[in-house]
Amino acid sequence: KQGIARRLIASAEQLAAEHHKTEITLEVCEKNEAAVRLYLDSGFSVFGSKVGYYADGCSALLLRKKIIVPETDN
Repeated sequence: KQGIARRLIASAEQLAAEHHKTEITLEVCEKNEAAVRLYLDSGFSVFGSKVGYYADGCSALLLRKKIIVPETDN
């Protein structure tokens, strides 16, 4: 609740853009409602799932966020 997760996401986005990556992907347990909400609120969208992905049997939601890569002057 101190904004650490949002800062980590922002850092990941910045690093991805600096390395000319066009998206970030992640997996999250579908039962982790707080994390799912955070990712969706941060601009991620669900693009799939993996049934029983985690050791406890929880299915994973697959999420991705498009990254705007700055144009370079070559």
